[in-house]
Amino acid sequence: MNLTVTCIGTLATHRVLRFELENQHQMRLAVLNYGGLMQEMSVLEHNGRVNLLLMPQEFPQVIKQKGYDNHLIGRVAGVIENSCFMTTDRWWNLPTNYYQHTLNGGPNGFDHQFFDVEPQPELGMLTLHYWATERTDGFPGKVAVSISYQLTDDDCVHVTFKAQQFERPGIFDPTLKTVFAVTAAATDDLLRPQVLVNGHQRLVIDDTGVAKGLVVDEVTKGHQINLPVVGHSTTYIVPADLTQLAAQITDPVSQHQIQMFSNRQGLYVASSCRSEEHTSELQSQEII
Repeated sequence: MNLTVTCIGTLATHRVLRFELENQHQMRLAVLNYGGLMQEMSVLEHNGRVNLLLMPQEFPQVIKQKGYDNHLIGRVAGVIENSCFMTTDRWWNLPTNYYQHTLNGGPNGFDHQFFDVEPQPELGMLTLHYWATERTDGFPGKVAVSISYQLTDDDCVHVTFKAQQFERPGIFDPTLKTVFAVTAAATDDLLRPQVLVNGHQRLVIDDTGVAKGLVVDEVTKGHQINLPVVGHSTTYIVPADLTQLAAQITDPVSQHQIQMFSNRQGLYVASSCRSEEHTSELQSQEII
């Protein structure tokens, strides 16, 4: 496995470093030390290199991705209603950044942090380390976080989250919001991404994305779904099992196909259309 490390710019006096792994099939995985941003997951084809992620390549646009795209999200992904929750012995109030709620780790979540990166090219792995503190993000206690990205020789990418809580009880439910640019089709429905979700229930949410503690049945298991209307999203309940497919995206034009597996039962699905390019957004997270 080949490893390349490049400084692509500076932010607040910190160097923004790009760590790039390339396997024997010339598949590449590139991750930044800022926000744990996954900048590239590309394959080599006869027409050149194809990045399967929606991602600007120039600095500083690359670190200003809209809506947490391809960044790590934590300590908690999704919406925490009214920016508060109950711990074992008290209510805990969080910084607010989305209406009266806390969204995707709040205003100082993982997507705004620099990580220490430990490369292990012999394993095809990059491990990002970070200490999250109450002073930094407003969540209770102190957490030692380790997130590993691994590129395998059979062209799989594994993302693993680990954490250890200190000082007081807390919560930890992060994710990586991955935005796949799977097709450049314009408006023809036959050319739009084909998405399969291995689930038959979805969460009920309100207009601001707050889960209401209810689920409804949908006939999606083993069938393609219609992507949500641009600007909207759906969270499905899928098998929390790494041996079972959670979701699959296929580009009917190029026949690129991406399969997703997870040991968490929540699958967030959204879609967007940017610069004539249709995209699919996927996050895996725990339902809490």
